[in-house]
Amino acid sequence: MKITMLGVGNGFTPDIYDNNALLEAQGIRALIDCGTTAWHSLWKLGVSRESIDELFITHLHFDHSGGIESAALYSHYVLGKKLRLVVPDPIAGRLWDQVLKGAIENENERLVSLEDFFEVVTPREGEEFLLAGQKAYWVSTHHVEGKFSCGVVLNQVLFYTSDMVDDLPLLTRMVDAGIQVIYHDCQFGKAGNHVTFQTLCMYPEEIRKRLYLMHHGLHNREEPDGYGMTFLHQHETWEWFANKERGETMTELVKKTYDYICQKQLGEATGHDWWHSKRVYEMAVHLAKAQTAPVDMEVVMLGALLHDIEDWKFNDGDEDAGPRAAENWLKTCGADSELIAHIKMIIKDLSYKGSESVSVMKTPEGMIVQDADRLDAAGAVGIARCFACGGAFGNEIVNPDIPARIRITGEEYMDKKIKMTTVNHFYEKLFRLKNLYNTDEAKRIGMDRHEYMKAYIRQLLLECNMEDSQQYQLLETI
Repeated sequence: MKITMLGVGNGFTPDIYDNNALLEAQGIRALIDCGTTAWHSLWKLGVSRESIDELFITHLHFDHSGGIESAALYSHYVLGKKLRLVVPDPIAGRLWDQVLKGAIENENERLVSLEDFFEVVTPREGEEFLLAGQKAYWVSTHHVEGKFSCGVVLNQVLFYTSDMVDDLPLLTRMVDAGIQVIYHDCQFGKAGNHVTFQTLCMYPEEIRKRLYLMHHGLHNREEPDGYGMTFLHQHETWEWFANKERGETMTELVKKTYDYICQKQLGEATGHDWWHSKRVYEMAVHLAKAQTAPVDMEVVMLGALLHDIEDWKFNDGDEDAGPRAAENWLKTCGADSELIAHIKMIIKDLSYKGSESVSVMKTPEGMIVQDADRLDAAGAVGIARCFACGGAFGNEIVNPDIPARIRITGEEYMDKKIKMTTVNHFYEKLFRLKNLYNTDEAKRIGMDRHEYMKAYIRQLLLECNMEDSQQYQLLETI
């Protein structure tokens, strides 16, 4: 999941947006709080308001709820849809009665409740709900005496406090429960309803090292020594993984590479596009988390993102095109030579090049990236990519007169002048992948995808009246 701070201000800080956040995961975008500056901050970030799917509200102060009226009206009258609004049960009624009703109620159009504008979810404290597809629950916090406020826990990894006073016992309970990352508000100087930075500096190191500070309102000012704490910045994105044992982040190099590959590969039509690289990246992260031995997560991320930067299939068989392009990019980013060498080796050894030329990865990181890439060549997405690529190469879908090659050398596999069909590619590569995965988790996922492909090809051959074909008979042996 990715979290981008829309602002780190306190509602009164010039040039700094309200302390709200954009949460992105599984193709869903949610706002954690929607203050008066949220929509303008999204616009500055280049994120359209149409792309927002959900809202979660921690409390009713204007810098956390002042943008909900705009969300309601724009969604209803312009988009013609309802956003999903997750609002804690204790303030659901007050959000309508005390914040929205006087402004947007319209009896003539029968718009007389929160539910007329939103798909409303009102969880009780501790009750699990989904936010951007992530498991979440809210926890009461102390902010202003007598007024409701809460923080939200995401995937039992990250605790987002919103606004709260000094409450070390709560943070201690969170850490004891396995929370690895705490997005915590803080304030400099006098802070009656917020914890001060000076107080946070006195917290135990076990707590401080988990604190990522927001709401601070620093702008063009030198950040003080955080005593192990990290200052979050407006429009800065961090990526966190749902793993109790560690919360990994994108390094600056990974973030730059992520954006670079996205722009480079968008619109590619052979199945080697940005969405392929993104899936490989996400699968590689999943596989890395499933390993018991430690791996270099930055290498895994970069290897996955750059694995198809220049594919030999589209560069006249030049196997050095990809490693060379990756090296050039990483050098422009100032990466060190050891890291560059590792990434080049992964890209060089990654690809499948025939049954007689199986490549063996030399590092755990390479094995993970290779597995992630091979998994994206299997299952339903593998079928789709196979036919997209076959069409790009001008191959027939199926031809009963062209048998599948059982054993194939690297030279034969890479020779695109040899006449072949897309269906035969399943026999020459895709059906072989189930025996080539490196990690246990990839083997588990890969077997399900293998059986799905077999069932699909069996049905396709039957519909093509090829039940007597070599290809159909081979299905019984794979």
